[in-house]
Amino acid sequence: MDARIQQKLTSAQQMLDIARTGQGDYIAGGERRISGLYQAVTSARSVTFVLQTMRNDVEGFDQWYDAIRAELGADPTCKWFVEVRNRIEKEGSPGQTSSSVCINHLDTSRLQPPPGAVSMFIGDSLGRSGWVIRLPDGTEQTVYFTLPSHVVSTHYLIADAPYKRDVGELLDYYLERLQSVVDRARDFLADKVWA
Repeated sequence: MDARIQQKLTSAQQMLDIARTGQGDYIAGGERRISGLYQAVTSARSVTFVLQTMRNDVEGFDQWYDAIRAELGADPTCKWFVEVRNRIEKEGSPGQTSSSVCINHLDTSRLQPPPGAVSMFIGDSLGRSGWVIRLPDGTEQTVYFTLPSHVVSTHYLIADAPYKRDVGELLDYYLERLQSVVDRARDFLADKVWA
């Protein structure tokens, strides 16, 4: 494979890997949940941006990519994530959000509050859980923690999400679709040369 094409494919895969790292932070919950979501969505969008840089330099790429673009554009979830990315980038928010929490079984005697804890919460507006700690100077600070999924399940929703599904489920689907695009690009570009 041409070295320049390989570099572009490596960069596209790297952006997808960064998106998956953000997805991991989102899934883990805690204080990095929202930053993980934002990272996943914005880095995922960059996957196709990187691939598109080959439009004028690889014979047949435009025709191949136009079919990919049409396919992604016809997919309500993929199209929606482009819109969410644009809102994050331009408005600083993915849109109107809500969260829900389902407590399956919680034995509070097993939770060890940190020193200075004045309260605990499960499922804030981002679906996170944590302790409110009173510091020696009297101010309060939040310390987040993650409860196991068999104890508590949280769902983060964006109002206009396709099928009214949880963002985590939609994100998993979207990243799998993008992995398929990268894999198909690798196959298509295997014997191509840089113009």
